[in-house]
Amino acid sequence: MDRLLRDHWSSKVDAGGNLLGNATAYKILTQDSLDYIHDFERNHRFYEKRDSVNVKPHKLMFRVWWESMEVRYFIEVFMFIVLTANFQYYITVFNGDYHAVVIDLHLYEKMALTMPLDHPEMVALSDRLHEEIDHAVLDLNEAMVVGIVTFTYPVKQFLSYLFMKWTRRSYSFKMEYFIDLALCGCVAEWIERFQYYHTHHVKHFFADSETDASNTNFMLNIVVNNESGEFHFDYLLAIVGVLFWLRLFLMLRLTRTLGPLIKIIEAMVFEL
Repeated sequence: MDRLLRDHWSSKVDAGGNLLGNATAYKILTQDSLDYIHDFERNHRFYEKRDSVNVKPHKLMFRVWWESMEVRYFIEVFMFIVLTANFQYYITVFNGDYHAVVIDLHLYEKMALTMPLDHPEMVALSDRLHEEIDHAVLDLNEAMVVGIVTFTYPVKQFLSYLFMKWTRRSYSFKMEYFIDLALCGCVAEWIERFQYYHTHHVKHFFADSETDASNTNFMLNIVVNNESGEFHFDYLLAIVGVLFWLRLFLMLRLTRTLGPLIKIIEAMVFEL
């Protein structure tokens, strides 16, 4: 009621009628049509083109925009922290399993020179190798699933670019966009190697003729190519991990809590 009185009092036109005529709910109940009423919001939807010259912003619009963007940005930062932590965890576990597999493979090769393959110690070592290989491949698959999520970021940036061009707004490329493209390129190479290593049969003394030996064949391909220098799969994983942390570092730089600290650290590093 106070709003209605103030609107009626501050009106520039001395119009007669009912005081309730200023209430939207009353108009909806009493009028058959509201077509004659100008809907300001209809012409200012988020998908409409903006007139930045004639339409002046409200004095609180920047504050509302700031708070809204901050909440959405914190959600994105939180989700990316979860992705980075999960990726780092699975890669760390895989790294330990990989070194255990390499050590046992060399031990298996040495023991195969002095005892038959059906010896109890050889059988036990072979079973342990298969268990380590299956565990390592499982961890690597989990890390690859996390890496595949990064394909959504270039799609998001492309849609943002189309939206900005549609609404006639300025758009500038940032460092995060190039990191997203590099991440997608590395993960795409990862997927290609994943497919190739599962189907390509490598020549190795531990290669068996089991029906379901894809995990063993996959891990043997990684070990053989790493040791021969043909393709370092560990370098690829390291690059993906660095890109994950670099993108998270750039995202935290825009926060009010860690942003100033990161800028101070950057200035100290540049002065060294």
